[in-house]
Amino acid sequence: MRLGKVIAKLASNIELQVSELTPHQQLLIYILKGTPLYVKCRRLDLWENAYKDIWKNLCQEEQKEANHKSRITELINLVFELGDLNLYCAFDRKETHRAYKKVKAKWAKLDLPTLHTMNFTDW
Repeated sequence: MRLGKVIAKLASNIELQVSELTPHQQLLIYILKGTPLYVKCRRLDLWENAYKDIWKNLCQEEQKEANHKSRITELINLVFELGDLNLYCAFDRKETHRAYKKVKAKWAKLDLPTLHTMNFTDW
C-alpha cells in the first residue's frame, strides 16, 4: 500500500476511535487524511507546511493543560513523522517500517483497537 494512503487510513482510524479531539487535533487529522491528494498534486511541501503550522499552535495549547489529549497528539504526530521521514529523500522502506512500529506501539499504549501490519511500497 502506498504510504500516503496508509497515513490517511491511520488518521481516519484515530478520528473514529478517539471520542474527544481538540479543534487543533481535528485539523491535524484533516491534513493527514488529505495526504493522498497532496501526493497526487506533488505538493508534499504544502502538506508539511500545513501540518507544522497547526502543530505549533497545538503545542502552545497543550502546554497549558497536560492530559490524555497530549498522548493522542503524540500519536497523531508519529503518524505525520511516518511521512515526514521520506519527504526529501529516496523512499526508505526499512526506516519507514521502523517508524510504523513506533506508531503501533503508541497505539497499543492508548488501548485503541489493534492495528494491522501494513506493507509500504512508496509514496
